[in-house]
Amino acid sequence: MNNKVKANASAQNFVANDRIRLFVECNKFKQLAKDSEVELSKTQARSKQVISTLLLLNIILIGGLIYVLQRT
Repeated sequence: MNNKVKANASAQNFVANDRIRLFVECNKFKQLAKDSEVELSKTQARSKQVISTLLLLNIILIGGLIYVLQRT
């Protein structure tokens, strides 16, 4: 039972190559996730700017409407 099992050299080579492949794929997915996160944060910032602009326009239009209604 204490005999050391000698693994096939091709199997060891396959495992080593597979580990490298998995490591590379993991890094690719991490980079994709990071890029997606950066894109999402840019989109969120842009959305906040658009919403702020629309709210400002609404306030200006309501103020103009109130001004016109008071003058008539």
